[in-house]
Amino acid sequence: MVCVRARSFFDTFATLVVAGVATHAAAQPITGSGTTNKIPKFTGPTTIGDSVMTERSGRIGIGTANPMALLDVFGGAFFRGSSSGTMFFANNGGTGDVVDFRSNNVTRFFITNAGNVGVGTSTPSATLDVNGTLAVAGRNVIDASGQWVGRPPGGINPLQIATLRWYQANQTGIAYPAGTNPAGIAFDGENLWIANNTGANVSKVRASDGAYLGFFPVASFPVGVAFDGANIWVTNSGSGSVTKLRARDGQVLGAFAVGNGPLGIAFDGANIWVAISGTNTVAKLRASNGMLLDNLDTGTTPNAVAFDGVNVWVTNGFSDDVTRLRASDGMNRATFPVGNSPGGIAFDGANMWVANSGANTVTKLRAIDGQSLGTFPVGSLPTGIAFDGTSIWVVNGSDNTVTKLRASDGTNLGTFSAGAIPRYIAFDGANMWVTNGSGNTVTKL
Repeated sequence: MVCVRARSFFDTFATLVVAGVATHAAAQPITGSGTTNKIPKFTGPTTIGDSVMTERSGRIGIGTANPMALLDVFGGAFFRGSSSGTMFFANNGGTGDVVDFRSNNVTRFFITNAGNVGVGTSTPSATLDVNGTLAVAGRNVIDASGQWVGRPPGGINPLQIATLRWYQANQTGIAYPAGTNPAGIAFDGENLWIANNTGANVSKVRASDGAYLGFFPVASFPVGVAFDGANIWVTNSGSGSVTKLRARDGQVLGAFAVGNGPLGIAFDGANIWVAISGTNTVAKLRASNGMLLDNLDTGTTPNAVAFDGVNVWVTNGFSDDVTRLRASDGMNRATFPVGNSPGGIAFDGANMWVANSGANTVTKLRAIDGQSLGTFPVGSLPTGIAFDGTSIWVVNGSDNTVTKLRASDGTNLGTFSAGAIPRYIAFDGANMWVTNGSGNTVTKL
């Protein structure tokens, strides 16, 4: 017999006895029958029968007669909150409590009591642990073994490549073979491309493990390398041209004349900019078809080029200054003094950093107005320079080292060994890569 006591609005009591036929306060008969352990429900105004709920040993089952937990739902379920409410899924804080989402009785999403989240694993070893592939916009970017296998569709913004940072550089100093006398280097989102100065070719190296993926011919004495989101551009200092190669397979898409002694190269989102050392100019080419759009005056012996989102900056090796040109129309907006024999240049999102190879220093200029924010000592004969999202890395050609500076204030954070006569440097989102001109290798830091 089940007895249900309910208080009325008039502070009176009514008793309902479920045992065949009973009466309620108004003396109307209630009929029906039920099953042991089933929680009853009204099947009509005066009729009681089984509900879908079962109570057994203090456990409630919905859709099951044998509940295995305090609440056991067998079948589909829908949880929702109010339009302004917050929904909570929580355990009681015990050391063994977890959250386990399954389909086909296989764990798909798992949260440990320590807060680690597993996708495809019930033993996550990190804050987020994915056992399987990872896709962005429908395209796999990480395979089941954890290797980076591709970039999302739609191309990559070069400025995002420069500031992307998945984890701290490990500074292991691993060296991988490159071609002869490697010079410029660029990252395409998956691989490193290295200009082999005396080999008339470029090497393609997989960033994840340093695997050699092939040599691709360009013209004589290649120096600078840049990525435009789909293609690789290489300056050929011995032939006065630039070569365009398709990044996915290295196919040559064209060679374009620019002038005597092209060195540094950069991409501004639409166009390619090339420092022409022999004519004291910088060439602007349309990236889509290689058409020469302009040839603009700079200082004496321009070396390197960088883009800050609005302007193109060019280092002038023999006039000890940098030229700032508006990318949209090439207007010469200003020239700013730096140190002796400026070479490499990099943008940190707010400032330009210039390696002064003749002064063993780097100069920091505020990009909006060119104001000097400081000069900082590095190693001997600084050449290449790159930004990793937090720090500036400077290649010291005579010391066979790389100096790391904190971008916010120029503090020296350490010096790291590279190969013989290091020259250029690039960041792959995790590690720094340095070309070693004498050792025919590239070092991964």
